[in-house]
Amino acid sequence: MRTKILFATIFFISLTKLQSQNLLFKELLEVKNSNLAYVEEFLTQKNWSLIESTAPTYEKMGILTFSYEASSINKAESFIYYMFSNNEKDSNRLSIGISNKQKYLEYLKEIKTNKGKLTSSYVENEELVKVYTNSIYRFTITTYSEFTKNISETYWQIVIRDIDD
Repeated sequence: MRTKILFATIFFISLTKLQSQNLLFKELLEVKNSNLAYVEEFLTQKNWSLIESTAPTYEKMGILTFSYEASSINKAESFIYYMFSNNEKDSNRLSIGISNKQKYLEYLKEIKTNKGKLTSSYVENEELVKVYTNSIYRFTITTYSEFTKNISETYWQIVIRDIDD
């Protein structure tokens, strides 16, 4: 009996962890296309934490930075950067940093399912960059590794922009 309870507890914790970076791909697109108030309220409801806000200027977009499962200001399971402008002609951008391979593969599959076609790939600054486009969006995926104590950790950054941005 104890084994079953222990197994069920471990399974529940594992399931929670797998869903911990808890945003579906369609929710990322929804957040990208939303206003500041909605973005903050939606992500806060999903247990993301707003860690920094920067107002837009004439030359630069504003940024709301969110973290998920942060152990410090620079270390979290995921980060979201919501970029916005006061100019109504500019479209919002969304960038998500991911440290979970399964989540990256899930997002990549969704990009391809949404008719995202690979339009270029190259290496820049020791990072692999892939660009996928469909009729609405451009998805730029950057893959890079960090070495700490002889252990390599892989991270992915996905930037979502409108196709004409």
